[in-house]
Amino acid sequence: MTWLSAPYITITISIAALLLGCLNFVLAMISERKRTALQRRGDRLEIDRLLDGAWLSLYGPEGFAKTRSFAKYVEAEGAVQQALVLDGANARGIRYQGLLYELRDNKSAAREKYHESLRLNPDDYRTHYCLGLVLEGREAEASFRRAIDCDPNEAWPHFKLAQLLDKMYDVEQADFHYEQATILQPNEVDFSIARARFLERMGKRDEARALFERVIAVVPSSVTALVGLGVMIAEDGEWDEGIEWIQQAMRCDPNDSHPYAMMAAMYADRKEPEKALEFNAKAIQLDTTRRLSGDVSQDIAREMKKLIELRQRGEAD
Repeated sequence: MTWLSAPYITITISIAALLLGCLNFVLAMISERKRTALQRRGDRLEIDRLLDGAWLSLYGPEGFAKTRSFAKYVEAEGAVQQALVLDGANARGIRYQGLLYELRDNKSAAREKYHESLRLNPDDYRTHYCLGLVLEGREAEASFRRAIDCDPNEAWPHFKLAQLLDKMYDVEQADFHYEQATILQPNEVDFSIARARFLERMGKRDEARALFERVIAVVPSSVTALVGLGVMIAEDGEWDEGIEWIQQAMRCDPNDSHPYAMMAAMYADRKEPEKALEFNAKAIQLDTTRRLSGDVSQDIAREMKKLIELRQRGEAD
Protein backbone atom coordinates (compact mmCIF):
# COMPACT_ATOMS: atom_id res chain seq x y z
CA MET A 1 0.00 0.00 0.00
CA THR A 2 2.88 2.31 0.85
CA TRP A 3 4.55 1.56 -2.48
CA LEU A 4 1.30 2.33 -4.35
CA SER A 5 0.61 5.55 -2.45
CA ALA A 6 3.96 7.22 -3.06
CA PRO A 7 3.32 8.09 -6.72
CA TYR A 8 -0.17 9.18 -5.77
CA ILE A 9 1.20 11.52 -3.14
CA THR A 10 3.79 12.86 -5.57
CA ILE A 11 1.17 13.52 -8.22
CA THR A 12 -1.11 15.13 -5.68
CA ILE A 13 1.64 17.43 -4.49
CA SER A 14 2.55 18.32 -8.06
CA ILE A 15 -1.05 19.14 -8.91
CA ALA A 16 -1.42 21.18 -5.75
CA ALA A 17 1.79 23.05 -6.56
CA LEU A 18 0.55 23.67 -10.09
CA LEU A 19 -2.79 24.91 -8.84
CA LEU A 20 -1.08 27.11 -6.28
CA GLY A 21 1.18 28.48 -9.00
CA CYS A 22 -1.86 29.21 -11.18
CA LEU A 23 -3.59 30.87 -8.26
CA ASN A 24 -0.54 33.00 -7.52
CA PHE A 25 -0.30 33.92 -11.21
CA VAL A 26 -3.98 34.92 -11.32
CA LEU A 27 -3.63 36.90 -8.10
CA ALA A 28 -0.53 38.61 -9.47
CA MET A 29 -2.41 39.46 -12.69
CA ILE A 30 -5.32 40.89 -10.71
CA SER A 31 -2.94 42.86 -8.52
CA GLU A 32 -1.11 44.19 -11.57
CA ARG A 33 -4.36 45.20 -13.20
CA LYS A 34 -5.40 47.00 -10.04
CA ARG A 35 -2.05 48.79 -9.89
CA THR A 36 -2.36 49.70 -13.57
CA ALA A 37 -5.93 50.94 -13.08
CA LEU A 38 -4.88 53.00 -10.06
CA GLN A 39 -1.93 54.39 -11.99
CA ARG A 40 -4.14 55.34 -14.91
CA ARG A 41 -6.65 56.93 -12.58
CA GLY A 42 -3.85 58.81 -10.88
CA ASP A 43 -2.49 59.92 -14.25
CA ARG A 44 -5.93 61.11 -15.33
CA LEU A 45 -6.34 63.13 -12.15
CA GLU A 46 -2.87 64.61 -12.58
CA ILE A 47 -3.55 65.43 -16.23
CA ASP A 48 -6.79 67.17 -15.27
CA ARG A 49 -4.97 69.10 -12.55
CA LEU A 50 -2.24 70.19 -14.94
CA LEU A 51 -4.66 71.23 -17.67
CA ASP A 52 -6.95 73.06 -15.23
CA GLY A 53 -3.90 74.98 -14.08
CA ALA A 54 -2.90 75.67 -17.69
CA TRP A 55 -6.35 77.10 -18.38
CA LEU A 56 -6.08 79.47 -15.42
CA SER A 57 -2.62 80.54 -16.53
CA LEU A 58 -4.01 81.39 -19.97
CA TYR A 59 -7.52 82.69 -19.30
CA GLY A 60 -7.85 83.24 -15.55
CA PRO A 61 -8.11 86.66 -13.87
CA GLU A 62 -4.31 87.04 -13.99
CA GLY A 63 -3.88 84.90 -17.09
CA PHE A 64 -1.90 85.56 -20.24
CA ALA A 65 -4.95 86.51 -22.33
CA LYS A 66 -5.66 89.48 -20.03
CA THR A 67 -2.21 90.47 -18.76
CA ARG A 68 0.01 89.33 -21.67
CA SER A 69 2.38 88.05 -19.01
CA PHE A 70 5.00 85.89 -20.72
CA ALA A 71 5.60 84.09 -17.41
CA LYS A 72 1.96 82.96 -17.40
CA TYR A 73 2.28 81.69 -20.96
CA VAL A 74 5.40 79.68 -20.09
CA GLU A 75 3.65 78.33 -17.00
CA ALA A 76 0.72 77.11 -19.10
CA GLU A 77 2.99 75.66 -21.77
CA GLY A 78 4.94 73.69 -19.16
CA ALA A 79 1.75 72.26 -17.63
CA VAL A 80 0.46 71.15 -21.05
CA GLN A 81 3.77 69.48 -21.87
CA GLN A 82 3.74 67.59 -18.55
CA ALA A 83 0.19 66.41 -19.19
CA LEU A 84 1.11 65.08 -22.62
CA VAL A 85 4.14 63.23 -21.20
CA LEU A 86 1.64 61.28 -19.08
CA ASP A 87 -0.69 60.72 -22.03
CA GLY A 88 0.44 61.80 -25.47
CA ALA A 89 -2.99 60.98 -26.92
CA ASN A 90 -4.99 63.17 -24.54
CA ALA A 91 -7.44 65.09 -26.73
CA ARG A 92 -7.83 67.96 -24.27
CA GLY A 93 -4.07 68.37 -23.90
CA ILE A 94 -3.63 68.49 -27.67
CA ARG A 95 -6.44 71.06 -27.91
CA TYR A 96 -4.56 73.16 -25.35
CA GLN A 97 -1.50 72.96 -27.57
CA GLY A 98 -3.72 74.52 -30.23
CA LEU A 99 -4.73 77.27 -27.82
CA LEU A 100 -1.07 78.03 -27.14
CA TYR A 101 -0.37 78.33 -30.86
CA GLU A 102 -3.47 80.47 -31.36
CA LEU A 103 -2.41 82.88 -28.64
CA ARG A 104 0.92 83.26 -30.47
CA ASP A 105 -1.15 84.02 -33.59
CA ASN A 106 0.10 80.86 -35.31
CA LYS A 107 -3.28 79.87 -36.72
CA SER A 108 -1.89 77.25 -39.09
CA ALA A 109 -0.29 75.26 -36.26
CA ALA A 110 -3.39 75.76 -34.11
CA ARG A 111 -5.60 74.30 -36.84
CA GLU A 112 -3.37 71.21 -37.07
CA LYS A 113 -3.62 70.61 -33.33
CA TYR A 114 -7.39 71.08 -33.31
CA HIS A 115 -7.76 68.58 -36.15
CA GLU A 116 -5.48 66.15 -34.29
CA SER A 117 -7.61 66.53 -31.16
CA LEU A 118 -10.80 65.93 -33.13
CA ARG A 119 -9.44 62.69 -34.55
CA LEU A 120 -9.23 61.46 -30.96
CA ASN A 121 -12.52 62.99 -29.79
CA PRO A 122 -14.68 63.95 -32.79
CA ASP A 123 -17.72 65.01 -30.72
CA ASP A 124 -16.06 67.60 -28.50
CA TYR A 125 -17.90 70.88 -29.07
CA ARG A 126 -15.06 72.92 -27.53
CA THR A 127 -12.57 71.80 -30.15
CA HIS A 128 -14.98 72.44 -33.02
CA TYR A 129 -15.58 75.89 -31.53
CA CYS A 130 -11.84 76.58 -31.21
CA LEU A 131 -11.31 75.42 -34.79
CA GLY A 132 -14.00 77.82 -35.98
CA LEU A 133 -12.13 80.71 -34.37
CA VAL A 134 -9.03 80.08 -36.54
CA LEU A 135 -10.95 79.50 -39.77
CA GLU A 136 -12.78 81.92 -42.03
CA GLY A 137 -15.96 82.09 -44.07
CA ARG A 138 -17.87 78.90 -44.75
CA GLU A 139 -15.22 76.72 -43.11
CA ALA A 140 -15.61 78.63 -39.85
CA GLU A 141 -19.39 78.46 -40.21
CA ALA A 142 -19.24 74.66 -40.59
CA SER A 143 -17.10 74.33 -37.44
CA PHE A 144 -19.42 76.49 -35.35
CA ARG A 145 -22.45 74.56 -36.61
CA ARG A 146 -20.72 71.29 -35.75
CA ALA A 147 -20.02 72.62 -32.25
CA ILE A 148 -23.72 73.44 -31.89
CA ASP A 149 -24.67 69.97 -33.11
CA CYS A 150 -22.38 68.45 -30.46
CA ASP A 151 -23.90 70.59 -27.69
CA PRO A 152 -26.88 72.82 -28.61
CA ASN A 153 -27.00 74.27 -25.09
CA GLU A 154 -23.65 76.04 -25.27
CA ALA A 155 -24.07 79.76 -25.97
CA TRP A 156 -20.64 80.76 -27.33
CA PRO A 157 -20.81 78.76 -30.60
CA HIS A 158 -24.18 80.40 -31.30
CA PHE A 159 -22.74 83.83 -30.59
CA LYS A 160 -19.64 83.43 -32.74
CA LEU A 161 -21.73 81.95 -35.55
CA ALA A 162 -24.08 84.94 -35.30
CA GLN A 163 -21.17 87.37 -35.59
CA LEU A 164 -19.81 85.48 -38.59
CA LEU A 165 -23.19 85.34 -40.35
CA ASP A 166 -23.68 89.03 -39.58
CA LYS A 167 -20.46 89.79 -41.47
CA MET A 168 -21.60 87.50 -44.28
CA TYR A 169 -24.94 89.42 -44.51
CA ASP A 170 -27.02 86.38 -43.62
CA VAL A 171 -29.33 88.56 -41.55
CA GLU A 172 -32.06 86.07 -40.73
CA GLN A 173 -29.69 83.36 -39.52
CA ALA A 174 -27.54 85.88 -37.64
CA ASP A 175 -30.59 87.17 -35.79
CA PHE A 176 -31.60 83.61 -34.86
CA HIS A 177 -28.19 82.73 -33.39
CA TYR A 178 -27.80 86.08 -31.58
CA GLU A 179 -31.15 85.38 -29.97
CA GLN A 180 -30.18 81.80 -29.09
CA ALA A 181 -26.99 83.01 -27.41
CA THR A 182 -28.91 85.53 -25.27
CA ILE A 183 -31.51 82.91 -24.33
CA LEU A 184 -28.91 80.34 -23.32
CA GLN A 185 -26.77 82.83 -21.38
CA PRO A 186 -28.98 85.81 -20.50
CA ASN A 187 -26.49 87.26 -18.02
CA GLU A 188 -23.70 87.55 -20.59
CA VAL A 189 -23.75 91.30 -21.22
CA ASP A 190 -21.65 91.13 -24.39
CA PHE A 191 -24.25 88.90 -26.08
CA SER A 192 -27.10 91.30 -25.39
CA ILE A 193 -25.10 94.37 -26.43
CA ALA A 194 -24.03 92.73 -29.69
CA ARG A 195 -27.62 91.78 -30.47
CA ALA A 196 -28.82 95.29 -29.62
CA ARG A 197 -26.30 96.76 -32.07
CA PHE A 198 -27.38 94.22 -34.68
CA LEU A 199 -31.06 95.13 -34.21
CA GLU A 200 -30.13 98.81 -34.46
CA ARG A 201 -28.39 98.24 -37.81
CA MET A 202 -31.40 96.27 -39.02
CA GLY A 203 -33.63 99.28 -38.29
CA LYS A 204 -35.33 97.63 -35.31
CA ARG A 205 -34.47 100.53 -33.06
CA ASP A 206 -37.27 100.06 -30.51
CA GLU A 207 -36.14 96.48 -29.90
CA ALA A 208 -32.52 97.61 -29.73
CA ARG A 209 -33.34 100.31 -27.19
CA ALA A 210 -35.29 97.84 -25.06
CA LEU A 211 -32.31 95.47 -25.07
CA PHE A 212 -29.82 98.21 -24.18
CA GLU A 213 -32.09 99.29 -21.32
CA ARG A 214 -32.41 95.68 -20.11
CA VAL A 215 -28.61 95.41 -19.95
CA ILE A 216 -28.35 98.68 -18.02
CA ALA A 217 -31.05 97.50 -15.59
CA VAL A 218 -28.92 94.43 -14.83
CA VAL A 219 -25.49 96.14 -15.01
CA PRO A 220 -25.99 99.90 -14.44
CA SER A 221 -22.24 100.51 -14.84
CA SER A 222 -21.95 98.95 -18.31
CA VAL A 223 -20.10 101.66 -20.22
CA THR A 224 -20.64 99.94 -23.57
CA ALA A 225 -24.41 99.69 -23.09
CA LEU A 226 -24.71 103.27 -21.80
CA VAL A 227 -22.75 104.65 -24.74
CA GLY A 228 -24.59 102.47 -27.26
CA LEU A 229 -27.96 103.62 -25.96
CA GLY A 230 -26.86 107.26 -25.80
CA VAL A 231 -25.54 107.32 -29.37
CA MET A 232 -28.69 105.69 -30.74
CA ILE A 233 -30.99 108.11 -28.90
CA ALA A 234 -28.94 111.09 -30.07
CA GLU A 235 -29.07 109.84 -33.67
CA ASP A 236 -32.84 109.54 -33.34
CA GLY A 237 -33.06 113.27 -32.64
CA GLU A 238 -33.06 113.32 -28.84
CA TRP A 239 -29.61 114.88 -28.57
CA ASP A 240 -29.72 116.06 -24.96
CA GLU A 241 -31.06 112.74 -23.65
CA GLY A 242 -28.45 110.84 -25.64
CA ILE A 243 -25.64 113.00 -24.24
CA GLU A 244 -26.90 112.36 -20.70
CA TRP A 245 -26.53 108.59 -21.15
CA ILE A 246 -22.97 108.99 -22.44
CA GLN A 247 -22.09 111.31 -19.57
CA GLN A 248 -23.42 108.66 -17.22
CA ALA A 249 -20.95 106.23 -18.81
CA MET A 250 -18.14 108.72 -18.13
CA ARG A 251 -19.13 108.88 -14.47
CA CYS A 252 -19.24 105.07 -14.20
CA ASP A 253 -15.65 104.74 -15.41
CA PRO A 254 -13.73 108.01 -15.70
CA ASN A 255 -10.70 106.13 -17.07
CA ASP A 256 -12.50 104.56 -20.03
CA SER A 257 -11.71 106.41 -23.25
CA HIS A 258 -14.66 104.98 -25.19
CA PRO A 259 -17.34 107.53 -24.11
CA TYR A 260 -15.01 110.44 -24.88
CA ALA A 261 -14.12 109.03 -28.30
CA MET A 262 -17.81 108.61 -29.16
CA MET A 263 -18.59 112.16 -28.02
CA ALA A 264 -15.76 113.41 -30.24
CA ALA A 265 -17.17 111.53 -33.22
CA MET A 266 -20.70 112.77 -32.58
CA TYR A 267 -19.62 116.42 -32.32
CA ALA A 268 -17.48 115.95 -35.43
CA ASP A 269 -20.58 114.78 -37.32
CA ARG A 270 -22.38 117.91 -36.12
CA LYS A 271 -19.49 120.06 -37.41
CA GLU A 272 -18.69 121.37 -33.93
CA PRO A 273 -14.88 121.19 -34.08
CA GLU A 274 -14.06 122.77 -30.72
CA LYS A 275 -16.19 120.27 -28.80
CA ALA A 276 -14.97 117.41 -30.98
CA LEU A 277 -11.31 118.29 -30.33
CA GLU A 278 -11.92 118.69 -26.60
CA PHE A 279 -13.38 115.19 -26.23
CA ASN A 280 -10.89 113.75 -28.70
CA ALA A 281 -7.98 115.06 -26.64
CA LYS A 282 -9.43 113.48 -23.51
CA ALA A 283 -9.87 110.13 -25.28
CA ILE A 284 -6.24 110.21 -26.42
CA GLN A 285 -5.09 111.16 -22.91
CA LEU A 286 -6.85 108.10 -21.47
CA ASP A 287 -5.75 105.69 -24.21
CA THR A 288 -2.37 106.39 -25.79
CA THR A 289 -3.01 103.89 -28.61
CA ARG A 290 -5.38 106.50 -30.03
CA ARG A 291 -2.25 108.50 -30.91
CA LEU A 292 -1.39 106.00 -33.66
CA SER A 293 -1.46 107.60 -37.09
CA GLY A 294 -4.14 105.28 -38.50
CA ASP A 295 -6.53 105.59 -35.57
CA VAL A 296 -9.93 107.25 -36.00
CA SER A 297 -9.04 109.77 -33.28
CA GLN A 298 -6.23 111.11 -35.43
CA ASP A 299 -8.57 111.37 -38.43
CA ILE A 300 -11.04 113.36 -36.32
CA ALA A 301 -8.28 115.66 -35.08
CA ARG A 302 -7.06 116.37 -38.62
CA GLU A 303 -10.55 116.95 -40.01
CA MET A 304 -11.64 119.24 -37.16
CA LYS A 305 -8.45 121.33 -37.28
CA LYS A 306 -8.87 121.69 -41.02
CA LEU A 307 -12.51 122.74 -40.52
CA ILE A 308 -11.45 125.42 -38.02
CA GLU A 309 -8.84 126.74 -40.47
CA LEU A 310 -11.39 126.87 -43.30
CA ARG A 311 -13.86 128.74 -41.15
CA GLN A 312 -11.22 131.22 -40.09
CA ARG A 313 -10.53 131.88 -43.77
CA GLY A 314 -14.27 132.05 -44.46
CA GLU A 315 -14.12 129.03 -46.78
CA ALA A 316 -16.40 126.67 -44.86
CA ASP A 317 -20.17 126.64 -44.35
